[in-house]
Amino acid sequence: MDRMRILTDEGVIWATPTTDAEASEIGTYWNAVRRYRREGEDDDLSSFQGVQVSGQVLETDLDAIDFWAATGELDFEDIYEDIDKGEEGANGSRSETE
Repeated sequence: MDRMRILTDEGVIWATPTTDAEASEIGTYWNAVRRYRREGEDDDLSSFQGVQVSGQVLETDLDAIDFWAATGELDFEDIYEDIDKGEEGANGSRSETE
């Protein structure tokens, strides 16, 4: 399964979902983050409080999301790793193993 970006309290890292359901959950999480950033609506984020993916807790703290957005950490077009483009490490992203 392809690695996907997730946002943790340490910033954006790469994680490998173990199931299709987990990959879908990551996509839904990023939709909630995007909705909060664009519209200020944070209702969808509350359902991710305490949710773990690949042993990492998804970030739901609004101040933290704002912080990571201000640093440019959330400026990317695709949540999937593009190995062909050497995208790993873009915007300071770290591997789940670092």
